[in-house]
Formats: sequence, structure tokens, C-alpha cells
Amino acid sequence: MKQKILFLLASVILLIACSSDNNSEPQLTEIPQSFQMYYNGKYKVFSNLRVIKSVYNKDQSNEYSALNIVTWQENESLTERMSLSINKWKNGRTIVNELWYVDPDDKTYIYSPSSNVDFKVEINPNTDVYEIKGTLYGIIYQNSGPSEIKITQGIFSFKY
Repeated sequence: MKQKILFLLASVILLIACSSDNNSEPQLTEIPQSFQMYYNGKYKVFSNLRVIKSVYNKDQSNEYSALNIVTWQENESLTERMSLSINKWKNGRTIVNELWYVDPDDKTYIYSPSSNVDFKVEINPNTDVYEIKGTLYGIIYQNSGPSEIKITQGIFSFKY
């Protein structure tokens, strides 16, 4: 009888300990040519990225590429999409201009580095001139609306 009670007690403790693990998000691993993230706790992946590139100050010391990375396809909804606008100079310097996210209800969320301190887009330093990798996370606000979303563990990787 003691063994059954101890077994039952051990099972309950194990069940309680494991149930707290269910609240954490599994760590994401890089998928080339994609945006990945948890959007309000739900995993999202945008793949098949399209990069629109314009080169400015060609063959000058301050030459840079304006990149607009877009995806109009997503595994769960054709209306959901994301766009990231950045500038990358030949010396590797990179700045983020803005990020747009349109949710399945067609609500638009916009991140601009100059106006949103609750959201971050960080570009990882690299030596490959034609590759961008980085992270995104935080709270992003609906354009002209009351809604907000939380993005966690956002990662992106693309070549252009």
C-alpha cells in the first residue's frame, strides 16, 4: 500500500513539473530564406521570400543597397504577410527602416525604429555582402488602431 501511495505521489509531482514546461516556446532554428516567430504564442513561418533590391551611389564609397524583403505567402493564410525594409552598405553597415506585418484579419502593424521602443529588429553582423540574418521581438502596434501583438523568438535569414 505504501508503494502505491509513493508511486501516486511521485506521478503527481512529475505531472506538475512537466506541465510547467508546456508554457515555454520551443527554441527556433534557422530556416534559410524565411521569417520565423511566435506571434502571440503561436508559431509562424513565412518562407519563399522575395527581395526587391535597388542600388544607390553605384561604384562610390557610400554605395548601398535598399532592400525590401516581402512574402505574400504563409502556410496558414494567404492574406497574412510581412515586409522588412533595410539599407545595407558595402562596408557591412545595415539599418532597419521599417517592418510591416498584416495579420489574417487584414490589420496592419508597423514598426519604425524612430517611433517604437517596445519592438526591436536586430541585424547580425556578417561578412557576406549578400546575406542578412537577424532577430525581431517585442510588442508591435496596429497602425491607427488599438490592437497590439507580441512577437517572440523572431529570426530571419535570407540571401539576395
